[in-house]
Amino acid sequence: MFNLTSMLITPIDEQLEVKIKNDKHDYKVNRTRALAKMKEFGILLFFRDSINYIIERLHKLFFIRPTQIRLNRSFQRKKDRKKFQFAFAYQPIS
Repeated sequence: MFNLTSMLITPIDEQLEVKIKNDKHDYKVNRTRALAKMKEFGILLFFRDSINYIIERLHKLFFIRPTQIRLNRSFQRKKDRKKFQFAFAYQPIS
């Protein structure tokens, strides 16, 4: 499913680069939304005779709501983990 989704997203990403060239932020297709839509329409691609309508509809859905790419928005992860604490009801017997 991931490969099929990425195949359908690739042309939309290229269209977004051309359409939104002078904008402050870059845009790309939201992969989470794309995968959610592929869960709905993915099976239809294999069982319908005319899949062009389904692919065009998916392209429109992907193109409507792109996601901004904001620079320098990654946050540091906490690498040191604290000691694993049990919930009060599940405390080990010691």
